[in-house]
Amino acid sequence: MLKPVQHVRRGKPTKCGAACRVATGRACDCECGGRNHGSKAGHYVHGNAAVPRKTVTEVPPLGHKFEVEFPLFKHAGVDPGAVVTGFDAVEPQLRKHRAQVPSVEAIRLSTIFAGLTIMTGIETAEKAFACIAHMYHAAGRQLPALEDVKPCIDALGLHEQRRGLYEGTAEWAPEVRKAMLSGLRDSALRRHLYLHSKLPRSIGLAKLSFVLALCGNDVCCLDVRILSQMFGAAGAKKWSSAFNASGSERALAQYEHVETQFLSGNPYYRKGTVLARARCQWMSWESVGNPPRPATHSAWADVVREA
Repeated sequence: MLKPVQHVRRGKPTKCGAACRVATGRACDCECGGRNHGSKAGHYVHGNAAVPRKTVTEVPPLGHKFEVEFPLFKHAGVDPGAVVTGFDAVEPQLRKHRAQVPSVEAIRLSTIFAGLTIMTGIETAEKAFACIAHMYHAAGRQLPALEDVKPCIDALGLHEQRRGLYEGTAEWAPEVRKAMLSGLRDSALRRHLYLHSKLPRSIGLAKLSFVLALCGNDVCCLDVRILSQMFGAAGAKKWSSAFNASGSERALAQYEHVETQFLSGNPYYRKGTVLARARCQWMSWESVGNPPRPATHSAWADVVREA
């Protein structure tokens, strides 16, 4: 079992369930799964790293920037005003991963897929993943060696990063599964893996969140498409860079704050429902595509259903 993080204020451990607010006084999710530890004042320690309260840049609620009314989301047979989303097609698989911890293989496949979406269009990434999936099936459901998949991934550019990520999943995926088996989920799982595991190459907070969402966790992938809608192109570049700071308590606190403000006022957010955050991100991401359209990520979903 993983040991929960000890929360300390002025050198004294606090009990899980007492008040912990990191960064701007916001409630935080911790490895023990508890919320609201400590007090609003002072500095707190997660593990060995002290975090001052005033470490994040405040942003206003921005969920209203994601609108529901998109013509391409409507089709015959759907109630007027309803939207069509690829999330409905993939939700059963996500719920399965939430109820039953996915295999190491499924986690590797999910990480590889998420990694292929870095700095490339989703159609291009899915084509590259389908190429790997074809080899995977041909090898009797075994992930091929890096040398074999180079023709699939090298067309996407960033050769060293993508190759390093592909190989790095073999060591990292068992850590993810172990953490999930211990009971960690959602933002608590993200916190643990971000601060205490060696992430595969090029996986920052956004793509880590994407991987975990594909594995049935309720977190939001704040990628460039989402951030651009929230902050504009220049702002998206700035925030994306900030969220790639490796193992930074401050970067994590900032990400959690922006995630909260993304959800605030968002018409797709159904607070209190299973996978509410993941659904909101998925549908918001679809809605601001060019053009907006449903995304099932079928290249990924078809493979992990059997993994």
